[in-house]
Amino acid sequence: AEEEAARHAEEERKAAEEAARLEAEAAAREAEEEAERKAEEERKAAEEAALLEAEAASREAEEEAARKAEAERKAAEEEKAKKKLLEAKPPSPSMQISSALKSLVPLVKPKAAVELEGATVWKRNQDGCQLWEFTLEKRSEMEKFGFSHSSGKSEYLKSIGISENSPEIEGPQVLFIRKIGIDGLLYAWNEAHPDALVQPGDRICMVNDKSTMEDMAQELRQDKVLLKVVRYPEEFDVSLSKKASTKLGFKFEKPSNEKFRELKVTEVGQEGCLAERNQQMATERRFHFVVTMGMRIIKVNGIENDAFLMKEELKNAEEVNIRFRRAEVYALERARMVKQAQILASLSSLS
Repeated sequence: AEEEAARHAEEERKAAEEAARLEAEAAAREAEEEAERKAEEERKAAEEAALLEAEAASREAEEEAARKAEAERKAAEEEKAKKKLLEAKPPSPSMQISSALKSLVPLVKPKAAVELEGATVWKRNQDGCQLWEFTLEKRSEMEKFGFSHSSGKSEYLKSIGISENSPEIEGPQVLFIRKIGIDGLLYAWNEAHPDALVQPGDRICMVNDKSTMEDMAQELRQDKVLLKVVRYPEEFDVSLSKKASTKLGFKFEKPSNEKFRELKVTEVGQEGCLAERNQQMATERRFHFVVTMGMRIIKVNGIENDAFLMKEELKNAEEVNIRFRRAEVYALERARMVKQAQILASLSSLS
């Protein structure tokens, strides 16, 4: 009996030791997993912080370049004015200036197929968008329409964070104008019709009588095309309520200093009240009112020009009215500033 009791006690001791060992191993594994999770979170946080810092530095560099260009322009104008006052002799021959300007801004001879002196091009407004039509025609093999385009649906899907290869997702049937060359019919049209200027970021919604992307792209191979262009609204308002959903459903760039006047949308989620509103707009095929990545928040419940106050309002208010500005507006403005700076710098070197 004593031996049996001893064996039983020994077995219980070994079982207790085994249980303790297993429990210690489980605790160690759990600690390792927790450490790995924490390290991954810290890595992602560091990457996001580095990305935000890089974008902020990029914006500051752009602003500094714009300020420098403006200062150089003013200095050039002042220097020009001083020279005019001090010099008794007449200015440089007009032919020299004309030649210099031509080298800076290439002039395109009007194409015979482009109506240069005709009636005003009438635009119409439809659901916040501007629409107008015009005709381009090639009269020789050397002529070309002179613009590049991409799939409007692909651009749309990228802007809402969805793979371009998603045929089940609806998107706008438009051609997105990416670039306009200086030696094509569209450039000549713009020169002749400043009231109906077509610019990068505009969309083509019909070519002749075709309105799908594939058919429109095919139709652009013809020598004569009737184009219908649509320009999305630069700004639009969105009202959201946190009563139905606890979160707004989008992320924005955190303002790093008091100079920030806007909030840049960096992510649009698939859940939340904004996702529901975006889905409603897409179902109604009003894609021009879908909030996408890259847009800027410029006003929240009447608060504007202060990114910190707008951020706090988005965080605390239950009902928010947000004004968004389209990303293309900033891309066009940057392009204009760079071009103006280049022209001014070249003119300054001539004086």
